[in-house]
Amino acid sequence: WIFSFFLISVFSFSQDVNWELWSKVEYRYKVNKKNSVSIESGARYDFNPILFSKQFLDFSSLHKINKNISLEIGSRFTKSPAKKSFGQRLYFSIFYKPNFKKFKLSLRSRIFSEQNVASYHRQYFRNKISLGYKFAQFLNPYLEAEYLYGINNLSENKVRFGVGNQLEFSNLIDLKIFFRIQNKDQRIIGLYISKKV
Repeated sequence: WIFSFFLISVFSFSQDVNWELWSKVEYRYKVNKKNSVSIESGARYDFNPILFSKQFLDFSSLHKINKNISLEIGSRFTKSPAKKSFGQRLYFSIFYKPNFKKFKLSLRSRIFSEQNVASYHRQYFRNKISLGYKFAQFLNPYLEAEYLYGINNLSENKVRFGVGNQLEFSNLIDLKIFFRIQNKDQRIIGLYISKKV
């Protein structure tokens, strides 16, 4: 039933629904067993019409407390066509990823504050859960749900549901393809590439 729901959503091109393409390339460098740093370059495009809407460059540092829990701090610089200056985002995240072998569970809580990205100062507390199963190297389907709670009155609450697949080309390179529904009026198709160094 869940799969059918997402298929219907994909092919229901309503004029009231905004479609976006999200793309991202991540390079992660492992400093030691517990610490790593990453740089991400991403872009987003609107489908109606097909126009570039946003680019960003993200820097983050991850620290593993143990095998299941990690902490992350990062910053993002965003450029929108309508703005001359760069937007800034600062964020702090905590991850919980228990090891169930082929069954995958991921919980993420993140708080972030950003300026000059939209026309106001946004602050969010985000909670995301992802459930997946590893059938094979190229078949790692998952379901995800995320709730973005606006901390200040200017930040609109958002709900996202998604389905995707992660393709593992090697221990160092992953490709993630996904489809997300945000609130009632937005559909997102995504393509993320991750490389570990």
